Amino acid sequence: MRKYETVYILRPDLDEATAEAIVAKVNDTITANAGTVEQTDKWGLKKLAYAINDYREGSYVVVNFTGDNTAVKALDYVAKVSDAILRCMTIRIDE
Repeated sequence: MRKYETVYILRPDLDEATAEAIVAKVNDTITANAGTVEQTDKWGLKKLAYAINDYREGSYVVVNFTGDNTAVKALDYVAKVSDAILRCMTIRIDE
């Protein structure tokens, strides 16, 4: 099992309940694919460097987890099909 860090940006116009549901869905996707979520940090609303889908701001969320390649692929798939996630990036943390 390797350690990963994922940063994803949610649309700024989501209400709190919808944003929480997306965060829960991402965490459930990781755990459903033999991963373990270690920490989830919500950084809040930040200004974007450039407009993404006409949005100038986004709500950043950082997830640290351990897992294998299937968890990362499943997470990327969820991010691509979700309209609420503007961008998603996963990196492997070397120990």
